Amino acid sequence: LGVTLSDPDAALLESLRKSVESMGRQYVRWGISQASYLHILPSRMPIGRVLPLPVPFVTAVEDVWEDYFSAGGQAEDAFADSSLLVVGEDYWLDYENEDFGSPEGHLVRRGRDWCHVVRSVKVDYTAGLTSGQLDGDYFFVKDALIAEIVERYKFAKTRQGASGDVGPVESERLKDYAVKYTSNTTRATDRSARQLPASSLLPETVLRLNPIMSFYDWW
Repeated sequence: LGVTLSDPDAALLESLRKSVESMGRQYVRWGISQASYLHILPSRMPIGRVLPLPVPFVTAVEDVWEDYFSAGGQAEDAFADSSLLVVGEDYWLDYENEDFGSPEGHLVRRGRDWCHVVRSVKVDYTAGLTSGQLDGDYFFVKDALIAEIVERYKFAKTRQGASGDVGPVESERLKDYAVKYTSNTTRATDRSARQLPASSLLPETVLRLNPIMSFYDWW
C-alpha cells in the first residue's frame, strides 16, 4: 500500500484479509492452502472404481479404510484395523508426476469397484496448494486475493472521506477546488451477471480464481 498504517487501519486491513480469504475459499469450494483431511466417502452411490476426494491437489494418502457395515462411521467398531486397505494392492492414487501429486484427487480401486454403500470409505490424506506453489505457478491465486484486499481497503478509506460517510471521489477540480463524491458505493461488493450468487468477490477476482474451482459435489 505504500503507507504507514495506524493501529485502526492495520485492524481494518486484517479484517478485510480474513474476509476476502474466506470468500475466496467459499467461491472455489475448497480450502486452497495445504492441510490434512479425514473424510468419510462417498456422498452418493454408485462410484465404480474411481473415488474422487473432496479436496484437490492431493499430495499424500496416509490411510484408507473400507467398511461395508460402518454406518457412516457411527457403528460400533466402525473402520476397524481389519478394514484398512493396502496402497498398491487394494488402491492407488492417480497421478502423472509423483512430486506434483494428483490435482484431481482420484483414488482408484484395484481389481474391483469401491463399496457401493454411502459413507463406507474413510480416507486420511493431505491436499491443497503448498506455500511454494502459491509463490510459484499458482501465484495468481494469492495475487488475486491481495488485489481485492487492497481495493476494499482503499474503498473503505475513501468512503470515510472528510465526513466519514461519503463515497469514492467521482470528479475533482483543482482551480477553486471542488470535489464530487459518488453516491454509488457498491463497487467493492458488486457482482457481474455471470458470477455465482454465493460470491461477493469482485468480477475480476472471480475470473482469476476460476482455474482452481472445485466441482467435486456439483454432479
